[in-house]
Amino acid sequence: MLAEGMQILSRVQEVRELDVLLSLPGRIQAVVPITNISAPYTKLIDMLAQDEEVEVKGLKEILMEGDLFPCSIKEVTNDGSFKVTASLNPVDVNSDIPSTALCKGMVCYFTCFWIVICEITNFILY
Repeated sequence: MLAEGMQILSRVQEVRELDVLLSLPGRIQAVVPITNISAPYTKLIDMLAQDEEVEVKGLKEILMEGDLFPCSIKEVTNDGSFKVTASLNPVDVNSDIPSTALCKGMVCYFTCFWIVICEITNFILY
């Protein structure tokens, strides 16, 4: 059974202007609002909403149908219709990994959204 807080591998089914539709195991679909992509991406969206001049790539420029991402289940409702809200935010997806589990040479999951933000703020990821 699907429950809040679960981390599941998902496939991007459809990229829309303000959200992403994910396909989950068991023929379940989940919606990822634009604010659940990553904290830096949400910050840029907020800056854009306040009429600050920032360049923000749209979801269709970042994601493609068929992309695979681990997601975190944020909310499951079943009040007449079954709805699932998820997050691609690395903070949510990696929340259960303690810092003691990390070691040199380990490959960690970061979404492409971090790389986009890092390009804007001149950080380099290795």
